[in-house]
Amino acid sequence: MRALTLSAVVTLLGALAGCAPVASPTLDAIRARGELRVVTLNLPTCYYLGAQGSEGLEFELARAYAARLGVTLTMYALDNEEAMRAELVAGRADIAAASLTDTPDWSPRR
Repeated sequence: MRALTLSAVVTLLGALAGCAPVASPTLDAIRARGELRVVTLNLPTCYYLGAQGSEGLEFELARAYAARLGVTLTMYALDNEEAMRAELVAGRADIAAASLTDTPDWSPRR
């Protein structure tokens, strides 16, 4: 079941990445630097260092997306969601991935 879910999400991410007629400035920047920077939380369901190295569903999804973009993945865990938001706002991360829920806290700040 997990493999099926992972496959469906990776397919969806790939379709979304490939359907925009013009790449966004952020996607252009990621491709130009050759690196996708992802922040996450150290949780068994998201990202953790296991016997084989980095593991977790969010890690697998980010790795597949980076491969689809043709860039390397840099993924690192932070202490909490506020620290993840700070990394995004500062431009040090491109994506936050940690089984997050769409709440007002995650709305773009103007």
